[in-house]
Amino acid sequence: MRYYNLLTSVKSRLFRLLSELKYPLLFSLAALLFIDALTRIYLDYIANPILSKFTSSVFADGLFFGIAIYVIVSLITKFRKGYYVKGSHVVMCTIGLFFYVYFRFCTLTNLFRPFYSIDSLKYTDVFLFLLAHPILLKLFSFFKSKASVPLAGSAGSFSAVNPIKSKSEDVLGRASRAQRLSVEIRNYKASESLAVGVVGEWGSGKTSFFYMVKESIVEGNDRNIIIDFNPWLNISIDSIVEDFFKTLEKSLEGYSLNIARTVREYAHNVVGLHKNNFADALLKGSDLILDLSLIERFNLLNNLLKKLNRRVYIFIDDFDRLQPNEIFETLKLIRNTAGFDSFTYVVAYDRDYLVESLERYGIPKANTFSDKIFQIEVEILPATTEQIHGHVIKILTGAFPSSEREISAFFIERYKLLAKLGTLRNVTASLRNIRDVERFMNSFIPDYNAVVNEVLFQDYFILKLLKFKYYTAYSFLFSYKEDLLTLEDLNRAQGKTPKYILKRADSNEKSKNKNHYDIFTGSLLEFFLKSGRSYTESELNDVRALINNLLFDEQKGTLSIVYEANYS
Repeated sequence: MRYYNLLTSVKSRLFRLLSELKYPLLFSLAALLFIDALTRIYLDYIANPILSKFTSSVFADGLFFGIAIYVIVSLITKFRKGYYVKGSHVVMCTIGLFFYVYFRFCTLTNLFRPFYSIDSLKYTDVFLFLLAHPILLKLFSFFKSKASVPLAGSAGSFSAVNPIKSKSEDVLGRASRAQRLSVEIRNYKASESLAVGVVGEWGSGKTSFFYMVKESIVEGNDRNIIIDFNPWLNISIDSIVEDFFKTLEKSLEGYSLNIARTVREYAHNVVGLHKNNFADALLKGSDLILDLSLIERFNLLNNLLKKLNRRVYIFIDDFDRLQPNEIFETLKLIRNTAGFDSFTYVVAYDRDYLVESLERYGIPKANTFSDKIFQIEVEILPATTEQIHGHVIKILTGAFPSSEREISAFFIERYKLLAKLGTLRNVTASLRNIRDVERFMNSFIPDYNAVVNEVLFQDYFILKLLKFKYYTAYSFLFSYKEDLLTLEDLNRAQGKTPKYILKRADSNEKSKNKNHYDIFTGSLLEFFLKSGRSYTESELNDVRALINNLLFDEQKGTLSIVYEANYS
């Protein structure tokens, strides 16, 4: 998959570059074929009547040296700013540099006016500076970007919260399921289009699963045509439809120009694409473009696509970021307007958002509407608490290998002990999905790395997680410390430093809670959070787990927050 992605990226860039440079390249080819004729034209109309009148002087030398210095200073300034130069601009300057060097040193050497002070330099050599300027800037930027790539996995670095794109990155054991689905899709034999829905709630990992399915399909048959379409990048319904057909046209150009042209004509009929194209206007005015109906054009294109003898796979992500009318229009594309027999659509979406959007758009029976669009729907279940727990441990031990023993003691050994006692919940239970984990780690890892020798790992982890997920509870602990906490040695053992504990909601009566480890239940903090209706019962259970793990009585190091000196 990695090599496929690399090859696809190179092909895409090369195709885009050639599209931008087709006219300069054609001109350059023509110039090479007619180089002698162009040389005579240059001599007869430029060099002899105009440039021959120019005379060397000290003033001219100074002027051209000034231009050269300005170009060099500009180059340095732009390099420091990280100035971007398009690849097509570099290619055009390279072509211009080639022709200048050819004329300057090979054919017209004696016709270039030398400097007054330096005979070996020519006044036109200023073009060397101008043409080399973007080339050097591109080279400098390339080497600078290579040298400044951060070390992967460094403890102080952020990681992008992006879905995985390869089965080798799978941490939830879903790769085999993605492989089975891809086989089922490839073996689909019906003579009509297929639409597959990858369904899951936000953060469930549906996009990661979506990419693994794509990787398996790519590996299964190199004759497949793979197209990525992201409707979210567009700003209106018309632009979504227009961009879809433009993407399809560009993707099919490498297989058949006739089919690509037919796609354009069909799209023109659907949404009026290229209506401002002068050539199309002339053709239509002379009746060279047949006035076929939409159905006739659909059938024509459908039959042509079959002759490719290739399956076209179109992958659509970010579907549930669209507005209701945009979602409906995209569904129409899949099922109707672009439901060609050789097409397979793989779409990732949140079913609840889809149904809600269709209801808002006025679609009757919205909860079953997707059944008419997608022949296969694959439900992606959320990651289990055990999977999330394991992923947290893996990330932390990778980021802080020197703290592996402390991490293991907190997340594994201590968890097993407390699970046997049936007391405390896992502190990572409040992280609902892998995306939650990644976002939290982007905050925790660099912050902990800055204070690693000043805090107790487990306390710092719990406090950061409490702040990340339940900021109201976190803020109460610090804004109302005197009201919610009191110093007391729960063990009542003399000579021990008092620890902070939560004040009880009923100070005149001992708490009815018999669980020694559950100090949150019956506390003032619980009372205030319930009174303010800040959290649901499930969220309160998460807060309870975090607070109990933070403050319950156990042998803690001197850096623990339970001691007054460290609570700030």
